[in-house]
Amino acid sequence: MEGIENKHIEMVKSLSKPGEELNKTLETNPLLSQAVHMVLGICGEVEEVVSLLGEFKPDTNKLKLELGDLLFYCRGLEVYSASLNAACIAMETIKPLPEKSSPEKALTKAAGKLAELFKKHWAYNKPLDESAAFLQLVHIYASVKAVCSKTDISVEKVLQCNYDKLSVRYQGKYSDEAAIKRVDQKNE
Repeated sequence: MEGIENKHIEMVKSLSKPGEELNKTLETNPLLSQAVHMVLGICGEVEEVVSLLGEFKPDTNKLKLELGDLLFYCRGLEVYSASLNAACIAMETIKPLPEKSSPEKALTKAAGKLAELFKKHWAYNKPLDESAAFLQLVHIYASVKAVCSKTDISVEKVLQCNYDKLSVRYQGKYSDEAAIKRVDQKNE
């Protein structure tokens, strides 16, 4: 095992695209940089939502917060392309998953596929398959609606909760300091 493990480590070192090259892509395309940020946020929030849903009795207040963060990152992809914008605008018309479907699995699968699409777009300079990305956002929205239905939380309450939290945190303008301080959590 040790021989192949060392060979594998050396192969990974030689085949990993250098950070300088990845940074060049982001420097020449700031919208892509923002989209990658949003996709990473989606993946992180999906993990938090799925973890909460795995609890015997999920804390609905925490769930509202995490679902709101997930929707924030999904909406953040609007700036990247018109077809992704259409997915966000059409959320109200998207039906939730069928009742017997697992929203946890659907969220995980959609976030993974979305991350894979953007990885190829960013790291390999492959054109973004916008219709596939659109479809994954639709699946995320359908899953969020299913989670809301399953836990008796309205999407409107989720959005309001996120709006209120981030309004307190950022006072209308993003800053790294505010992101780290999280003044909205001081009383929790």
